[in-house]
Amino acid sequence: MSENKSKKGAAIKFIGGKYVGCSGWINKTKDPTDCKISVIVLKKNKEEKLTAVFLENYVLLTSIKDPKTYEAAMLHQHADIEEMLNTLVRKMAECELIESTSNAGQNIGNIFMDRLGRAIARQERKGDKARWRRVKLGKL
Repeated sequence: MSENKSKKGAAIKFIGGKYVGCSGWINKTKDPTDCKISVIVLKKNKEEKLTAVFLENYVLLTSIKDPKTYEAAMLHQHADIEEMLNTLVRKMAECELIESTSNAGQNIGNIFMDRLGRAIARQERKGDKARWRRVKLGKL
C-alpha cells in the first residue's frame, strides 16, 4: 500500500458490510462524510485495502469491552450473527415501530423470545446432525 495515499489511525473492527469480521484502521488522510469513512481493511488474506465504509459498519477496538454475558460473547465471537442481528433491527426500524405503539420494544421482545424458543427446540431436535458453535466466556 502506498504511504502517500493512507495513514493508519485508530484500530477498528468491522461489524457489518463486506468486511464483517475483518479488522483495520481509520484512514487519517481523508475526512469522513455524513455516512461514510475512509478505512484501511486488513483482509482475511492479510492484504491491506483502502476503501470507504458506512459509519455503522465498524467500531473502534478501544470501545470493545470483554463480554460479561454468554449472549454478548456469542455476538462478539460470531461476527456473522451480529451482522444479521444488526440487519434485522435496521429493517424493523424502517417500519416506524416507535411511532406505531408505545410498547414496541416489549412487543418485539416477546415475539423474538417466542421465535428464539422455537429455534432452540428445533436445534435440540436435530440431535447429532445439529451444527453447534463454540462460545468462550471470559477474558478473550
